[in-house]
Amino acid sequence: MGSQKEANRRMDAIEERKVLVKSRKIAIPPGVDVGEWFFTDGQRGFPAEQPGKHKAGSIATLLNQYLDSRRMAVQARQLSQASYASDKYRLAAFIKYCERKKATDLVDAISPTNLDNYRSYLLSQLSRGRAAAVSVKHSLRTVKAALLWAYDKEKLDALPRVLNKYAEISLPAPRPRFFTVQEVQTLYAAANDRMRLYILLALNCGYTQADIATLEHGHIDWQTGMVSRQRHKTGQPQEHKLWPITLDMLKQHATQAGQRDPDLALLGAEGNPLVSEKIKDDGTPSKVDAIGLAFGRLLVKCKVNDGRGFGIFRKTGADAIAKRFQATPHLVDLYLAHSPRGMRAHYAGQHYDDLHKATDWLASLFGFDGHQAANASAGGSP
Repeated sequence: MGSQKEANRRMDAIEERKVLVKSRKIAIPPGVDVGEWFFTDGQRGFPAEQPGKHKAGSIATLLNQYLDSRRMAVQARQLSQASYASDKYRLAAFIKYCERKKATDLVDAISPTNLDNYRSYLLSQLSRGRAAAVSVKHSLRTVKAALLWAYDKEKLDALPRVLNKYAEISLPAPRPRFFTVQEVQTLYAAANDRMRLYILLALNCGYTQADIATLEHGHIDWQTGMVSRQRHKTGQPQEHKLWPITLDMLKQHATQAGQRDPDLALLGAEGNPLVSEKIKDDGTPSKVDAIGLAFGRLLVKCKVNDGRGFGIFRKTGADAIAKRFQATPHLVDLYLAHSPRGMRAHYAGQHYDDLHKATDWLASLFGFDGHQAANASAGGSP
């Protein structure tokens, strides 16, 4: 049994070296017999299977180093805090699995056997309905990304061959979810003034909570109602024409000079940003979303408890435009401020007039094309 295990290990090592040579990550030293080089653990110029400092330590230490690098990326605005939070959660789950299997040593944790067993464990969770396919795929992809980072940083001498197709999980066809016109009207009617404004901005401009929270006075032409900015998430330029009702309500609730952050057009009741994110000293991500919390209360009030959140308004507006303006599909990308594809990067500006016509039609679809919708205001703020 032991000799067979060793033979399998050596064959895996040979295959790993072949992959690395083929991908030009390493080169066979000149003057070395190729066959001898592959079959002797690459001892002449390739230390992949030699014990050494790169494989000392625990899996927790290695993954915490990876998370530290991801945290720095967040601070440099090269990574979203949501991505960091996801990485931390999924890697903590992998570390916990290794602890249960007594495979906390780095060599044991990244062995093909342990990695393959972890994949099998997640697949069993999927088959029992205890995990979604997208969650399993994301978990495996996160572990793989961390090990690739470690190899790139020379913290690992070699990568297990099992990683090649480690995160290949088939996903079910997505089922888009939207709000109906009636649901939008019901939610709007039951909302207070501030939530009504957020709903209007979400549908009028395709905004998420973060987009609303980062809207600045400098983005808005208060005379014409035009909003020009870069989208918070993608950095893509976007332009929207505010509906009269949106502009009027925004004027009512916009910040005034002397408030804590005068650049932001909207702040919470205590003068704090509507959405704020930070990473605590211990590495724990923290997020406060006043819009999401207030909308959650509205959903309970309206007995809409099927998991649809505030971001569904953005998808609802995009879906309506896509169906109504099928001959001009690029309007959806403009509405959502997606990255331009193909030649659209060069002529997007000339189509904003068409987008404004499309969003004006949205106002009529949901009954926001007049000021009558503002007359039922409820007052208050989240």
